[in-house]
Amino acid sequence: MSSGLKWVLGKVRKIDNTPAFMRSFGASIWPVVQRTGQNIERTVKTTAPFRTGNLRRSYHVQLFREQLRAKVGSDPGIAIYAAAVEFGTSRSRAQPHLGPAGMAQKDTFKTEIRQAIENTLVAWGGKK
Repeated sequence: MSSGLKWVLGKVRKIDNTPAFMRSFGASIWPVVQRTGQNIERTVKTTAPFRTGNLRRSYHVQLFREQLRAKVGSDPGIAIYAAAVEFGTSRSRAQPHLGPAGMAQKDTFKTEIRQAIENTLVAWGGKK
């Protein structure tokens, strides 16, 4: 277990997990999730292979606040072939664009989530 995770778990155990704390916790994490989803969408729309423009136009981010998650994917009504482009087929080579766009955000996301968690815990009486 990483030292950062140990620190977070130690602080959470010391704080009463009341609904108010959990709302505060979610409120601090939500902007990071939202921003990361939007950044991935923006990146994939500029890096997806371009032929007609439909593939790039098909990507959108869906935000789920209650679950604290974002989903970036293509609209099959616009570009049903998005997975075939991303992963390739027996007749065409893979042209990864969504996976790399997500991986490009990984380190930033981890850093920002950790900071949001630390800030919330400190605000609720934990010491850094």
